[in-house]
Amino acid sequence: MFIKSICFVALVCFSCQTSAQTSNPLAADDNPMNGVSTFDLVLMSKHLLGNPPLNSPYKIIAADINKSESVTAFDIVELRKLILGIYTELPNNSSWRFIDQTFTFANPANPFASAPFQEETPVDFSAGPSVGANFVGIKIGDLNNSVLANRPARRPELGIDCTLPAARAGEALIVPVRYLGDEPLQAFQLALRFDPAQWQLIGPAAGDLPGYNAGNFGLTELEQGLIRTLWFADFNDPDQRVEPGAVLFYLGFKKIGEGEGAGLSPDPDAMPCLAWLFDDTECTLRAQTAQPRQSAPTASWAHCRPNPTSGEVVFSIDAEKEGRGRLALFGPFGQLVWMRDVTLSAGRQDIPVSDFATLPAGMYVLKVLTPGKKIQGSLIKQ
Repeated sequence: MFIKSICFVALVCFSCQTSAQTSNPLAADDNPMNGVSTFDLVLMSKHLLGNPPLNSPYKIIAADINKSESVTAFDIVELRKLILGIYTELPNNSSWRFIDQTFTFANPANPFASAPFQEETPVDFSAGPSVGANFVGIKIGDLNNSVLANRPARRPELGIDCTLPAARAGEALIVPVRYLGDEPLQAFQLALRFDPAQWQLIGPAAGDLPGYNAGNFGLTELEQGLIRTLWFADFNDPDQRVEPGAVLFYLGFKKIGEGEGAGLSPDPDAMPCLAWLFDDTECTLRAQTAQPRQSAPTASWAHCRPNPTSGEVVFSIDAEKEGRGRLALFGPFGQLVWMRDVTLSAGRQDIPVSDFATLPAGMYVLKVLTPGKKIQGSLIKQ
């Protein structure tokens, strides 16, 4: 097969009037994840906001994930499920669509106005050279032409800290997954692998990023010790970004095995572990260990014990001055489940709370508001 040219993002033009070599590497349902990444969700989101719109009819067809002859927020939902492994293939579309190379769109900004456009059946080149095959292959979901060999072979590397500390059997702990790079990110995707014979995932919880919820995780392969996750900024909010040092999310684990086993680490074979800077540079995410940071002096602090808990919790709070405070507990992705207003004295005080005994087991986000300070962390209810 002779590849004539890469004409647009997400498509390949084939001209086989003269020669064909090897077998056809493209079938309509071939490798749905080929060339698809979280950055395609970024481009789709920008298109829906018109900033900027996709600039070719082929890109727009590639963005029509559910084959509805339109590009909507639902296409983002469907492609996100594919990336996270919730889908193994697109339920309402093929991996590729093939269109006659000579077809002219009446309105390139809305190629569906010309629908039904003539779709071609790819020629099977395994039987040898074929004459007269001229079509455009559009890879569904790939909006930045990263299909096959078009992905950059080498990318800048950025660090994440996902260190899983040593623990005894039966012990539960919270792991913050933290971004260690020096530049803000607009998006990332990550697959993490752990040893399911040694660890049980209690659940994920939001970290410092807005909009992180259960839909950002793919947990269909937990029995194999695999967690997939992704996030991209809401471009309606220009302040959304991943800042250096941010906690991307928390993971709660319980140690179930007696041995040490493997820790928690990125798995690029399960999903390319990638991040995108605001200039659209694609970077590789690698595991690093965060350097110890010197704590800045603070006039107030708070923490809870025990953590994990099976019932009562004691909040230890050191307030700079007298005043009102608030204790609040949220579900792993933001739903308020408990709150109490308290009167604080200057200095340290312990506040026992027994209400947690009625809550279901899982991960919770804890917020403690004291005069002039807000502290956030995570709590495991066993």
